[in-house]
Parts: sequence; structure tokens; C-alpha cells
Amino acid sequence: MVDTAKAVTCWLLCVLALVFPFSVAATSILLGTTLAIGLVSGTWWIGARHMWSDYRGLSTAMLAYWGLMVLGLVWSSDRMWGLHVLGHQWFWLAVPVAVVALGDLRWRTRFLAALSMGLILHLGFCVLQKFRFVTIPDFGGSNADDATGYIGHIGFGFIYGIWAGWLLHWGWQQAGWRRWVAWLLATWAWVMIFAAQGRSGYLVALAIMVAVLWRHWIGAGWRKAMLPLALLLVMVGVLAAGPGKERLAETWHEISAIRHGDVTDSDARWSLWVIAVDAWKNHPVLGVGTGGFPDAAASVLHRQPELRYEGLGGQTPTHPHSMYFFSLARWGLLGLAAFLALVVIWVRTGWRLPWDRFESPAMALAGIALAMDGIFAPTMEQQGTGVMLVMMLGLQLAAAGRPRTGAESGG
Repeated sequence: MVDTAKAVTCWLLCVLALVFPFSVAATSILLGTTLAIGLVSGTWWIGARHMWSDYRGLSTAMLAYWGLMVLGLVWSSDRMWGLHVLGHQWFWLAVPVAVVALGDLRWRTRFLAALSMGLILHLGFCVLQKFRFVTIPDFGGSNADDATGYIGHIGFGFIYGIWAGWLLHWGWQQAGWRRWVAWLLATWAWVMIFAAQGRSGYLVALAIMVAVLWRHWIGAGWRKAMLPLALLLVMVGVLAAGPGKERLAETWHEISAIRHGDVTDSDARWSLWVIAVDAWKNHPVLGVGTGGFPDAAASVLHRQPELRYEGLGGQTPTHPHSMYFFSLARWGLLGLAAFLALVVIWVRTGWRLPWDRFESPAMALAGIALAMDGIFAPTMEQQGTGVMLVMMLGLQLAAAGRPRTGAESGG
């Protein structure tokens, strides 16, 4: 039964990877089905034991973070909303299933091929959207001026930044036309990231690019490093003089406004961060609890109406657009420490693993993306970025285990 369940799960994961950029609903259905199969067949428990045995530090950090999320319901002012928030974390339970299902090298290859095909098709769709050949209803700010397709501009740079970084790594391992194809696809992804409006996407893409170059630079001759270095310089040039120039100037203006105490002349995130800090100051020991942020934010806005974000249409914000400030407001300094520990252990574990396989950097790149994007968004709790993290983490933990052939794994 376990072997059959693994085979079915692998196929479902490949289909999920293919449709992932296009449909949140299909992704949820497929991931929920794989989770259900894993729980019924027992593969979930096998994967959980493997994670606890071989990755005790990471497993402990994950349990501490989500343990606080459950425990934080006790002192929350709105437990119903807290339960709603907790219910949206279900997709993280799929990690142990992916760890077992993708233990076979052939299935990891198929999975990454399916994910790459889906992302390539979606990137082509974004080009058509950019030139107004296709239009979609407003989806996370996606439009012709901010062509991010069905992903939306908040998660676009995160997802494609990880994928482009992996392509840079994979291309380094290849030769001839495969290397050129990988690096051209990565360049295409970077150009589309910098053509969009998400500033966190710029930082994610650059941080991941630098990390991959740094990792491969050691032991690499200067001739091999020339083209990737040229790509980095081109991206920095695009950021300095291309579509990123206006956004950087806007950011500097906002920082100057904040320094002078003027939050009304800055990005809404600044106001949301001030709200989060004030909410924490009112509950400095335990924070506002899981689900308590909207009530706490409403209280702060009542005292400081100038912090109100008009883009919400008068509604109270449900999160501060930052994982760091969110953790602080929810659970105090302990919560912030738990999130920081999770990010550090995640990145350190992925970085220390050998990068000798095509899928090797998945975990480290996802951790770096989380560390950067988490400054500006509730990364772990958004469906798109959260599922991407789950897929990359499960893939890497599966790859880092003992290599298994199809015959050994039942594939």
C-alpha cells in the first residue's frame, strides 16, 4: 500500500508543480489530496520520523514556531480569527509527504521538470500580458504595467527568484547548449522580476544570485565565472537605471519621510509596521496572541488615525506585511526569536548540505528568499509563496537522504 501511495503521490505532486503558477484552487486540491493519501497510507509518519531523526534542529524550530501559533490562541482577543489563521497553515503539513514521495531521483527530476515547465508557460503568459495581448481580472495587483500573471506582484519575485537561482546552479553543472538554455531562462526570469513593481522581489533575486555565485565561485576558474558575473552586473545595471530606479528613489523618499515622522507620505507598509510595534508595546510580554492582531491594530488606529491605510477601504489590517513584525506583535520577543531561529536554521542547514546535485540548493535558496521577503510580506502564510517553500523544503530533504533508485523506492 505504501509503494502505491508513493507512486500516486508523486504523480499528484508533478501535476501540482505544473499548475502551481496558474491556479490557487487546483494547487490546494492537489496538495490536500497528497496530504490525505500520506496520512492514510502512513507515508506522512515515515517522513515526519525521518525529519526528526536527521534534521532535529530544523524540526525543533518548526515545532517551536507553530507551537507558539497554537499556544497563542490562549491569550488571543479573537480566538475565532486565530483558528481561521491556524487553519490556513495546513499546507505545511505536506512537507513530510514530499520528503518520502520525492526520495527517488527520477521523481525529483520529473517534479522539477514539471515545475519548470509550468513556470516557463506562466512567464510566457506574463509577456503576453505585458504587451496587452491577454488580460486577466485584477489578481494581486497584476496588470499590463505590473505583468505578474496569476501569481501577483507580491509573490512573483519570490517564486521566480528561487527558480532563477536554481537555474543558475543547474546551468553551472551543465555544458554546451544545456548551460546556455538554463542561464537564458534565468535571465528571462530576472528581467521579468525587475520589470514588475515588487521591491522585495528585487532583493530576493539579487540575494539568491549572489548566494549561488558565491557558492560556485569557490574552486571555479575565472573563465567559468565570467558569464554569471556578467549576468549579475546586468541585473544591477537594470536595477540602477531601469524599472527599479524609480522604485529605489521612491523608497529613499519614504525613508526620509519616516525619519521626519511623516508616515502619511510613505508606503503603507511603514504605517503597518508602526501599528505592529505599537500593538506589541501594549502587550510587551506575550504579544497580542494568534488572531489578536486585527483587534490590536484597530485599537492603535483609534488612537493614531493618521496610520490608516486607505488602500484597505477603511478596513482594519489583518497583518503588518512582514513576518518579523507579525511574529513580534503576535507573541512578543519570544515569537520574534522563534521566527528568527527558524529562518537561520533553515538557511544554515541548506547551506551546509553538499551542492553536488541538480536539486541541492533548493532548501538554502528558499530560506534566503524567506529571510528577505519576510521583511515585506507574510510570506509563510500566503498560499503561493508558502506552497513554494513547502515544495523546495520537501524536495531538498528528500534529496539529502540516501540516494535511492526506482526499484528501491517502489517507483
